[in-house]
Amino acid sequence: MLTVRNIFLYLDRSYVIQTPAVQSIWEMGLSLLRSHICGHAQLEATILEALLGLIERERNGEELHIGLLHGCVRMLVALGLYTQRFEARFLEETAQYYEKEGNSYVAATDVPGFLLHVQQRLSQENERINHYMEQRSRRDVIGTVEQHLLAPHAQSLLDRGLHALIAARRIEDLRRTYSLYTRVNKVDVLLAAFTEDIKACGAKLVNDQENEGELVKNLLLYNEDLAQILSGAFDNNKEFAFKLKTAWEYFLNIRQTRPAELLARFLDGQMRSQKGMSEEDVEAVLDRVMAIFRHLADKDVFEAFYKLGLAKRLLLRKSVSHDLERSMIARLKGECGAGYTNKLEGMFKDIHLSDDFMANYAEHLEANPPPPGAAAAVETRVQVLTTGFWPTQPPVEVNLPPVLRREAERFVEFYMRSFQGRRLAWQHNLGHCVLVARFTAGTKRLEVSQFQAMVLLCFNDTDALSCADIQAATAIEAGEVRRTLQSLSLGKQRVLLRQRPSEESKPAAEGAAAAAGAAAGGGGKASKEILDGTVFRFNAKYTNPKTRIHINTIQLKATVAEANKTNEAVRRDRLHIIDAAVVRIMKTRKTVAHALLMGDVLGQLKFPVTPSQVKARIESLIEREYMARDEEQTSVYNYLA
Repeated sequence: MLTVRNIFLYLDRSYVIQTPAVQSIWEMGLSLLRSHICGHAQLEATILEALLGLIERERNGEELHIGLLHGCVRMLVALGLYTQRFEARFLEETAQYYEKEGNSYVAATDVPGFLLHVQQRLSQENERINHYMEQRSRRDVIGTVEQHLLAPHAQSLLDRGLHALIAARRIEDLRRTYSLYTRVNKVDVLLAAFTEDIKACGAKLVNDQENEGELVKNLLLYNEDLAQILSGAFDNNKEFAFKLKTAWEYFLNIRQTRPAELLARFLDGQMRSQKGMSEEDVEAVLDRVMAIFRHLADKDVFEAFYKLGLAKRLLLRKSVSHDLERSMIARLKGECGAGYTNKLEGMFKDIHLSDDFMANYAEHLEANPPPPGAAAAVETRVQVLTTGFWPTQPPVEVNLPPVLRREAERFVEFYMRSFQGRRLAWQHNLGHCVLVARFTAGTKRLEVSQFQAMVLLCFNDTDALSCADIQAATAIEAGEVRRTLQSLSLGKQRVLLRQRPSEESKPAAEGAAAAAGAAAGGGGKASKEILDGTVFRFNAKYTNPKTRIHINTIQLKATVAEANKTNEAVRRDRLHIIDAAVVRIMKTRKTVAHALLMGDVLGQLKFPVTPSQVKARIESLIEREYMARDEEQTSVYNYLA
């Protein structure tokens, strides 16, 4: 055609241009070729089958002459046969090819491999169109590949491999999944599968009671992994972020109040010891904890347990940093409002006020020294706490040694002169002392709890005392006395020697040898049980290279009873909050229908509550005559002023 056109080029430029009814040599040639091909069905079919066969061979990886394919396609375009005769057949063959390949390949490979294959096929089809196919076919061809190679297997692929991809944190494969599913409009399928997997894995973590001690650490790691997946694989898609939030709210609250309690105890451990971590590292941990805290439904339970831990850290001076404590409270305040942290901030305020008051008390003691002949004053530090801010603890009545009783009375006298009308209740179980002890090897300073100090001071006037004698002298609760004696006689710093009742009849020398053996750590696997008749002696031969020695107390681990007590206190507080919400609404509206009242109350409460619980509180308020049912409409309530 090109040769013929070049030979008769002058004819085209002179005669044909001047004669509109006459076709050019090129157009005439195309018209004749088109009529020849279209007039012979067998020839047309042979050409199309041959071209489609070449394309299939090229798809199968066979190296062909791209120029030949390009020329054939250009010929069909020039003849006007590409759209009319070829494109529909080509798309049909493409659909059949990739449908067959998808069915065979999905069974022969794993999920990441199949998705990578789909991505490669899409890239190959794009290159194929760039090299020799018509550009206008790109959208239809790519869509055909997506709909027949990937779309039919979208759900089965997720069922087979999504969990493994998330568990292994394979960000690249998850990003590929998200990209491909977006192309085939299957993001909703991916979103549903992702949500269910998060719920299942999260519920498994929360319900694993055997590894309950590691729950918070595991949740922090899991949340970090999910955050990386959300940003790295799903482009921080808002729908995925929302579903991730709902999944956390679902599984984190399966066990009701337990996760909130464990989260508060985890923070208590972090605030007590950094274990080689810098303050920046601890701040990062606090941020990660807050990411989980946001999903807690029982935030009031968290607040109750966190307040318990904060109280012990502040009173026992166990907090690693007050700045970190304030930083955590600021985070809680920003998340839940000022009312949530009011008591926590009040605890800090009490500590500062106590420090200021103790400075005034020290000036008072300096200005008013004891009279000549009186016992010298003992350096005393008292922390005065507001009852409403701190966790309530039952008062502990004990028999203070004279030296401690004298200082307590002196402080109370000064305090009452400064603040009239107030009442002080001592919490002896939270006190600490520094004792000067004289051993054969020298004088040591012992850092002990107040109960330990009271027990040790009993040995100033005698060498040996039984457990019953010590309890009678101190009036400390029996279980606490035994734990205190264990810490002094069975721990690393054995300033007391234990002599069991069966050993009292032995000769004194033999008893002393046994006691010395116990002090040296011998005695095999002797029982740690302490009976009323167990006798204790002051270990004058105790040695330690340090001058100042801290003796640990035996702390009771958090028991189920303690947790139940705190949870019960939270439950009672919730009842009062429900009552207050109902009364507040009734006082504002005076007359309210039952359904409207229920909706308003449930909307105001920030902790999980059921309609039956609200109904029970409404009945209680009716019995207490805060409100009453309308005489004509029983579903309407009237406020009683």
